[in-house]
Amino acid sequence: MNKTVKVELGKDSYDIIFDDNFVESAIALIGVSSKCMFITQETIYRAFEDKFSVLKSLPNVEFHFIGQGEEEKSIETVIEICDKMTGMHYDRSSTIFAVGGGVVGDTAGFVASIFMRGINYIQYPTTLLAMIDSSIGGKTGINLKSGKNLIGRIHQPKAVVIDTSFLATLPKREVNASLAEAIKYGFIYDRDLFDYIVKNMSNILSNRTPEILEKIIVRSCEIKSEVVSQDVNVIYMISPVR
Repeated sequence: MNKTVKVELGKDSYDIIFDDNFVESAIALIGVSSKCMFITQETIYRAFEDKFSVLKSLPNVEFHFIGQGEEEKSIETVIEICDKMTGMHYDRSSTIFAVGGGVVGDTAGFVASIFMRGINYIQYPTTLLAMIDSSIGGKTGINLKSGKNLIGRIHQPKAVVIDTSFLATLPKREVNASLAEAIKYGFIYDRDLFDYIVKNMSNILSNRTPEILEKIIVRSCEIKSEVVSQDVNVIYMISPVR
């Protein structure tokens, strides 16, 4: 499936690109950067090692793995990544690739927002929830002991690239939880989407038919991009000129 959804944010606008070839799309984006850091998790890397090994062989690509769970969204993780990038002479022309779910996206995005006062990053969401929600909108953040996402910035990605083949290894529990977000989109914004999910619920849970999942993801991304564009435009209108 080749489709693009535009997130309209003025100078910070970007595309949500649906591409079923993760390696080819990543190579095309790597070509415009001096150094690239892929931030992901070992479980994701092992599940798709054939894809990642092609990218790892490229001379300007480095990988960094973070652990599982919300505890990995920490200042210690951020400092570790920034120290690694500094030691390898990353600069303002470098790019971060966030390949994972919300934990990876939030952490990698926050690193990109502060390293060298901000560098480019690209989201490659690998979970259904990240595809329809957390990878879109530029919210980045890490946790403190006193609460979640208490340190963060709005830092828009240069692109969000969605390859639904990553969903093949997603546990059923995560699919179920993510569908709740899509159902919410349908209930609030689009009755047709709501009815489509209800009609195909058993198929989604049992078979994960790609065409059905892709239709839900595309429409959810369209809705999320509309909401994000409106939110940012409101912020711009009410913010004082500086």
